[in-house]
Amino acid sequence: MAAGFATVVGGCLLATAIFPPGHVLGRILVLAVVLAVFAAWAGDLLAGLATAVMGWLVATGFLIGREGELRFTGMPDLARLAVLVAAVAAGLGWAFVRNILAKAEPVEADHAQRGRVVAGTVISRDDAPMRPRPHGSSPTSRRALNAPPRHRV
Repeated sequence: MAAGFATVVGGCLLATAIFPPGHVLGRILVLAVVLAVFAAWAGDLLAGLATAVMGWLVATGFLIGREGELRFTGMPDLARLAVLVAAVAAGLGWAFVRNILAKAEPVEADHAQRGRVVAGTVISRDDAPMRPRPHGSSPTSRRALNAPPRHRV
């Protein structure tokens, strides 16, 4: 929660530094981008939505109004809230895709380098069975993969 609040304050300060007081749309868009990046980093729905609501409250009080008073003006406020929630949803979507891609194994590239898989056994290009190497290990020569273990005498 503290990271979300710090993100909102930092985003509002950035929006204030970039756009003068009359440019509400620009300020909200800057805050939306900052919140999307935070949501992608956090990857948590509750943290993202809480940050969006905090962002909307701080933007309403300090980016739109100058005295820190929260005044609900109807549809423009709801539109700003919708923009911030949509930005957080986009960031969470990116986090979801990033997590799925991180969990996926590089199957095709690995098999193209080492051979093909038949019934769970890796077969080299010359059809000699190879021992599969652990995921993330460095590639070794085909001879080393097929060699029997060495015993010390």
